[in-house]
Amino acid sequence: MTSPVVQDFEAFFPEPSTLPSTSCPQRLPGITAASNKAIVFVMRDNHQKYDVFWDDRKFHNHVTHRAFALYAMGAQGPLIEGYYKADAKSLRPAFASPEEITEQNYCDHLEDAKYYSAYVNFFANEVAKHGAIATVEKFAFSEEYNTTKAWGLAHLMAGVYHPMIHIGNGLEFGIPGLIVEGLAMGAVNDVFNVDLLGPSFFKIVPTLDTATQAITSKLSSLLLDTKKPSSEQPRSLETTVFDVLARVRKNDRLAPHKSSDIFTETVYTLVERGGPIRELADAWSIDLSRPGEVERKVEELIWMATLIYGVGGWSEKEFQAEFFFLHIVTSAIFLPSYTAHLSPRSQVLLLRAYLVMALVTYVSRGRPELRIPAFFAGTIPGSTLTPGNVSISYTPEPETKDAAANPNPWLALVQSALVHEADHYPKGIRALLHGAQAYGARPKGYWSGELEGIEDMDGTLFLRTAELTAYWARDENQERGIGGERWSFEGFGV
Repeated sequence: MTSPVVQDFEAFFPEPSTLPSTSCPQRLPGITAASNKAIVFVMRDNHQKYDVFWDDRKFHNHVTHRAFALYAMGAQGPLIEGYYKADAKSLRPAFASPEEITEQNYCDHLEDAKYYSAYVNFFANEVAKHGAIATVEKFAFSEEYNTTKAWGLAHLMAGVYHPMIHIGNGLEFGIPGLIVEGLAMGAVNDVFNVDLLGPSFFKIVPTLDTATQAITSKLSSLLLDTKKPSSEQPRSLETTVFDVLARVRKNDRLAPHKSSDIFTETVYTLVERGGPIRELADAWSIDLSRPGEVERKVEELIWMATLIYGVGGWSEKEFQAEFFFLHIVTSAIFLPSYTAHLSPRSQVLLLRAYLVMALVTYVSRGRPELRIPAFFAGTIPGSTLTPGNVSISYTPEPETKDAAANPNPWLALVQSALVHEADHYPKGIRALLHGAQAYGARPKGYWSGELEGIEDMDGTLFLRTAELTAYWARDENQERGIGGERWSFEGFGV
């Protein structure tokens, strides 16, 4: 039997590094030596003690995801360590696999949870030999591991994005051990439609010529990469993700469908509706000959994720903080960390795969209406819904009295996220905060296209959605769903 722990902790689980790119989410003040000590403890302790799943249903161990969200928002060390210990109470112990994984038997034990620790050891050896980025490129994005039964990209995107998120944390914070764990997590997650992101998918993303490779190559050094998000609006002839979303909304083959439970519906959507979804998603325009194209396409996806979760979950009656839609938001935040490291073709493969899986999630949960004008008319950003506390006495100017009641609503939202019991809440707030930091100044009219009302959408989308989430997650809301989660699992339109 193979041991579940082989890594040199100093090399595989170091203190977090600087950002790989200025496009990545910015860290808030508050990080101290104690914060670093706590996050290192969390990573190493979790790796040694706990399995990748906390039950036989393959519900994921993602305790490090909350820990890194808290860390990035400036949490003190005791908060990081304390919430980790609380979250870890539901985890099951790590255990050894029956045998080792090698390149020869790599495909033999995919999707088998008993082999998680063996895949960890396998990927740890690969990272030690070839480096973390080369290992991700090979096992998640290469033709070799995607046009045979390995299905690396499909495994990366499986399990409600959790392998992608886990590796994304590793890429953002410079933690090789998280990349190893994320690849192993993906290997043992189930893939229900190998054709969706298999050989046919790779055919639509051609190998790039040398000139295009040079134009789109990315610098992953913070000191060298000083680019800001592009302010260039989409061209009138290109197809944006919002155009694709509009076509998904209108497609009769993708109308709401009711299965016996959430997971059966997800499998049904992947197997029976994956083809039509892929067909629509393949029309999305990505032109790497245009400088700044990758950043623009990442931006589209981050807006789309928030639109599906925020506007899709909203009605005049109430807001439904849909659990699976939230995961589209909390995974999109890592797209800049991937594109900062990946080769140009792999960037395109990732972005296209992400769109496909986000649309699968949207359709599987009932394809709710996206009433953009009504959403912006019916919500008020910066309201006293989440009032900010000022710790010193002050008297605002009379003209500013209303605004002074909540001078920067994000500060109150972050404070609530640092101490909230629900582990997905801080991840959601951090992702929405990043959207606001990067794109909050976008005015109405910036977006246009086929999706009805898209011209009414502006950068306050992220704040409005965060405040709705905060209200949903308030202490008075004791609704519980699968696994005791405090989110909506009802779905829409069925």
